[in-house]
Amino acid sequence: MIRIYCKCLSFLFFIGPLVAFASQQATYCLSLEKKAETLISINELLGAAAFLAGNSDRCQKLSIDLLIDIEDRLSIKNNRQSLYELLEIYGPKLSFLIGRNLALAKHKDKQRVKIILEYGAFHGNTRSQFLLGKLYEKGEFLELNYALSKVFYNFAAFEDNADAQFNLALLYWQGVDGPKDTIAAERWFSLAASNGICFANKYLADIFSEKNNASKKSQKYLENYQKCKLKNN
Repeated sequence: MIRIYCKCLSFLFFIGPLVAFASQQATYCLSLEKKAETLISINELLGAAAFLAGNSDRCQKLSIDLLIDIEDRLSIKNNRQSLYELLEIYGPKLSFLIGRNLALAKHKDKQRVKIILEYGAFHGNTRSQFLLGKLYEKGEFLELNYALSKVFYNFAAFEDNADAQFNLALLYWQGVDGPKDTIAAERWFSLAASNGICFANKYLADIFSEKNNASKKSQKYLENYQKCKLKNN
């Protein structure tokens, strides 16, 4: 197994012999972390990142760091065509991880980060869909846009993402970017509650407290809220 790793790394890096590997993944990841500082070309970085992505958590973190390094270099060049080519290699999961970390770091090229996250979102990654919904809703990194927030929350909500279902229900309940839609709010709160979001039960209790002859249902959801909280404590 160690020989296979050595062959793969020699092929990927093209930078001479690497330090001797120990048997545990943590050890060779640490050696790669030091060696990664000497990688110069985009292809070397991409090759290293692709190899590391399939290994341990520590290796995966290094993989993301390397891919963000690639993004920084390409962003400086404003090379959009290269970005789309790289996204095909990253795939939806890595695109989410890169986009999320770039957004958290308040990367200066917001359009680039949006493209990376949208790639994941439009290829079915619910975490990308949810994050875009949240970024548009909060307006803290991307521009405030409730309509787009609802669009991306909807994508994730229909794929049974509980957080997206809850956030989408809140937007309808609060009447953000349009009239208050109690029917839609009830629908999404119900799904979020069934998927383990305790607080959704409290909002359902509020919804039914406003309806005629629905006090029993309101009380039932309050009880569900308390049970859910106790279960998760």
